[in-house]
Amino acid sequence: TLPAVAIGGVTAANCPPLIQAGADFLAVAGAVWTHPAGPAAAVAAFNAAIDATPHDAVTVLLADDDYDDEGEGAAEDDEEA
Repeated sequence: TLPAVAIGGVTAANCPPLIQAGADFLAVAGAVWTHPAGPAAAVAAFNAAIDATPHDAVTVLLADDDYDDEGEGAAEDDEEA
């Protein structure tokens, strides 16, 4: 079987029904980087929502090279002239 990926507008609030419907992966970059309380709070909210939802397994996809671990814009590489 092919994996099911939920992408586009996925938040901690709306992910439980997606998981229950069989989503194997959640793409959540937008919800994490734009969370009003910051990325760490968003990840905590997703963890709580996933833990509270009956499921076999789910993977959260968060890939955005434009941000560092604190959710700040990545530092530009210094170029030598």
